Amino acid sequence: MKTSAYIVLLSLFCIFNTWGQTNEFIFYKTIQGASETRIEQNLIFFGKKFIGKPYIKKPLDSQTLPFEKKFQEVLVVNLKRFDCISFIEQSIAFAFTQEDAPRSFSKFKTNLQTIRYRNGVIEYSQRLHYFTDWVFEMEKKGLGKDITQEIGGEPYQNPVSMMTQKKELYQPMLQDTVYYNAIEKIETYINKRKHYYIPKQNIALCEKRMKTGDVIGITSFPNAGIDVLHTGFIIFQNERAYMLHASSELNKVMITDIPLETYLEEHKKFSGIIIMRVLSPKKNIRNGIGKDFKN
Repeated sequence: MKTSAYIVLLSLFCIFNTWGQTNEFIFYKTIQGASETRIEQNLIFFGKKFIGKPYIKKPLDSQTLPFEKKFQEVLVVNLKRFDCISFIEQSIAFAFTQEDAPRSFSKFKTNLQTIRYRNGVIEYSQRLHYFTDWVFEMEKKGLGKDITQEIGGEPYQNPVSMMTQKKELYQPMLQDTVYYNAIEKIETYINKRKHYYIPKQNIALCEKRMKTGDVIGITSFPNAGIDVLHTGFIIFQNERAYMLHASSELNKVMITDIPLETYLEEHKKFSGIIIMRVLSPKKNIRNGIGKDFKN
């Protein structure tokens, strides 16, 4: 009985001790021990560090600050709880910081800012809300490559409109007409571009051309108003592609217990995937901050 009580108290201590840690403390704890030289290995190394951490809905909007009757965007770092995209972004920021010297929390935040925002501008309308727009900007910065078409992807025609058509889901930010008009313009630019996806029935045929560490966006069906419903990293186990992700269903960061192909088949709202390969910033020119937006 005493032993059981001791275990419970120890577990509670560990939980509260973790929640009491600052993001900076967690950063320095997490960056230790990374020794891989390949970017894809580091992505999975850091992603796995957060397995078991809880899921949170819209972590970036939860810290938007009131400012002069508007809402001031801030760079949110949350290494305690994740949604699917913040998990991806912060894991990539860790992998980029691993290649920097010194490996500082300040550099991590700079990398995250470059990854999360168009031209590195911390503003709500410059945050890369749509996955296809995020991939487009990562390519412009030399930090990623959309490989979907080259490994067997097909044209993906699914215009985005979710943010402007259902602006009540993005309040209070889209109450501001300036933000609303900016997002509407960005949606127009996105819809002028060509996009590709791999239908879920074709994933097995393309699987051998994927790599551990590739970022995937799981696509919706047409007329959903949104391009991608979920994101994760590909991780190969037993010669099959699985997904490392922050799961809203199981409320934690985890690796799927079934192959990616089966996972998509079991979710009827998913139509396929878009794949981006992360590129090492040491080997590619980083243009991110300070460039004017171009469509």
